[in-house]
Order: sequence, then C-alpha cells, then structure tokens
Amino acid sequence: MAATRNRKIVLFLAGRQPAGALERWQRLAASNSNRLQWVSLGELEPVAVSRYLQVLDFGISATPWQLAGKSGGVATMLDHGLPVLVPRNDFASRLASLPYPSFPDNLIDVVRTPDWRDGQWLIMKSQPNDSVVLLAHRFLADLSANEVSLVR
Repeated sequence: MAATRNRKIVLFLAGRQPAGALERWQRLAASNSNRLQWVSLGELEPVAVSRYLQVLDFGISATPWQLAGKSGGVATMLDHGLPVLVPRNDFASRLASLPYPSFPDNLIDVVRTPDWRDGQWLIMKSQPNDSVVLLAHRFLADLSANEVSLVR
C-alpha cells in the first residue's frame, strides 16, 4: 500500500516486548529500509502514550482477533479513534469452539477482510473518546432501564 502511494512507513513499537521481538523488528526494518523506518519507544507514562496515539494514522495489534476484545492495547487504540489492523487469526481454544467475535468497524480483521489493502480504513480515524465515561453512562442507563435500585 505504501509503495503504490509512494509513502514511507514509520512503525512505532511501544511497551514491553517479549524476548527476541526487538531483533525481529530490526531485521524487518533493515530488509525494507527504503520503505520502512522503525522506532522503539519502550515503556511510556500514560500521558505520553496518549499524546503519541493522537498523532498516529492507525494501529496494528499483535493480539489474535478472537482475543482482541480482551486487549488493553486494542482498547486504548480504539479509544484514541484509531483504526486498528489485526493480522492474526490463529487463536484456538483448547476448551471449546468459540464464535467469531464482532467488533467495531474500525477494528479490521486482516485475515478475513481481503480488501483491507485498498486503504479505505485509513479514513476511519475518529476523535478520541473516553470509554470509561461511555461505560459509566451505559451502566447508569441499564440500571435505569431495569429499575434496579442500589439503595435498599
């Protein structure tokens, strides 16, 4: 996609990384140096993470699609209005067959969405939102709708 648009990609890797991850990213960057620049930010304070996420075009999650709803990184990127690509769909539960989860439109399952390469998802970036506030409002609305009283 970057080559067809004559763009260079800058990848930012934030947070703790498992053993060997940094070396893999460095090899990837070295083999694509004409199109790819790689920057490791390491662990950041929450305010710095938020500032950094506000300037990105999109995010990529290393979490498998089936577990994306449990990922704090995915939730944070979505809260910041980023479209998020999920290039993994390789999770297999040992306990039971899990249904294919559905998520917001700006969370893109690269494995099941072959037309993701058209780049249309890049226009899905939106304003950041505060999911804690939204969750609290939803909780209060549910309480009200079900006429549940917290006081006895």
